[in-house]
Amino acid sequence: MKNRLKRVAGSLDRLPLGRTPLVMLALLLISATLRASLTSDDDDQHLTYWAFARIHYEDYVVAMRRFEEAYPGWKVDLKLVDSISLVNRLTAAFVRGSGAPDACDIDINNVHRFFKGRPEDLPFEDVEALGARFGDAGWTDGFVTSRFTPWSHEGHIFGVPLALNPVVMLYREDLFAARGYPDLPAELKTWDDLVRIGREVTSRDPADPRYVIGLNLDDIWEYWPMLLQRGGSFYDADGRVVIHSPEAVATLRFYASMFREHDIAWPIRDLPTLWAAIKRDEVMSFLAADWFVGFLRNNVPEQAGKWRAMALPAWYEGGRRTSTFGGSTTVIPKQGKQKEMAWELAKFLFISPGESVLRSIRTRVMPVVHAAYEDPRLIDERFAYLGGQKLGKLFADLRHDVPPVYYHSTWPETSLQLRDVVFRATQHGEDPGALLRQLHLDAEATVARYQAVEARLYGGETH
Repeated sequence: MKNRLKRVAGSLDRLPLGRTPLVMLALLLISATLRASLTSDDDDQHLTYWAFARIHYEDYVVAMRRFEEAYPGWKVDLKLVDSISLVNRLTAAFVRGSGAPDACDIDINNVHRFFKGRPEDLPFEDVEALGARFGDAGWTDGFVTSRFTPWSHEGHIFGVPLALNPVVMLYREDLFAARGYPDLPAELKTWDDLVRIGREVTSRDPADPRYVIGLNLDDIWEYWPMLLQRGGSFYDADGRVVIHSPEAVATLRFYASMFREHDIAWPIRDLPTLWAAIKRDEVMSFLAADWFVGFLRNNVPEQAGKWRAMALPAWYEGGRRTSTFGGSTTVIPKQGKQKEMAWELAKFLFISPGESVLRSIRTRVMPVVHAAYEDPRLIDERFAYLGGQKLGKLFADLRHDVPPVYYHSTWPETSLQLRDVVFRATQHGEDPGALLRQLHLDAEATVARYQAVEARLYGGETH
């Protein structure tokens, strides 16, 4: 035996590179075998999830522990990735054919970059069909239907909505009461009422300035939800540009008039200046989506108890009293290896009424599932920052009126143009009709270019 081993060793020494490469190869094979035997079970019960917003991430950290307790042996690798990097990493993964997570969040302004071509060509799973495949057919019936439109493409749903994202008006109850309006919701029924009240309560005295509402000069944070509330949009359900509609022109004309004709709007330029003006009591009200209510509490904690929330003024008597702004969705990439458990996780986080209620109480981000609004923990909870107001009850009453919103893959470009239009109307007094007519033509040209590229890539007519 010893002689045989010596002959083998001698043979190895006569190899061009000696015995070292073969020894290293043997060690590598042994290591790989051991690693596979030790970790294969873990890999089979491992989910990856990317979140782009810290408020989501911090909430998920807690929720994932409960998920792992409900599904023993499963582990969720949760990563916080900023929105731009997340989109870039997803794009790179789809190009090279690997590297996407099992599930991830995408915000409403970026998800449409991936909605190009035929539904079957999209890199995400059709979540309505995926749910049916795993025994949850009809799960969409329990949701506020309008919240599926931002995540849909040609009749297919590619994302589970994270939140309702309704818009309300936040107002300083004490400031309005001091000026003769102790019950503002009873007096403020329409946008015309806001102008009337604004003329009475707005002060332009440099020593004590005060404005009835804060509005953006050069962004769409208020114009966009006001337009949606009125029944307008940038695109229709078929992806056609409709931004030069009578509703869009009338809304922009009214919006600009609050700066130029009535001078009742405080010009918001960015969030730091808004918070500073609020702290100086210069802004009496502003529009806010559900997720923005928490921003006010976190940035102006010293005014706890002074603010209240109310339904938006309607455009006409009996009209819609809410709108929507922003939003996120959870998508399940086709590259993911754990489709069934990715679905179970999405169901746990966003379809389960119990988990949705807990998230809403912590973050003020309202659920999309109707059953959550039957939970007394949500609708009877009194929000201390708003003076003990039942905020969940207000959103529960408004959820049926949240308007649908339609997007197109050109939205990242056209929304920038819309911001410029708002600025030119409010700051320079240019005619809203002419501005929106030109924007309509420019947007149609952009959509046509996209369609031409998609037709070459995917064949046939695309939208």
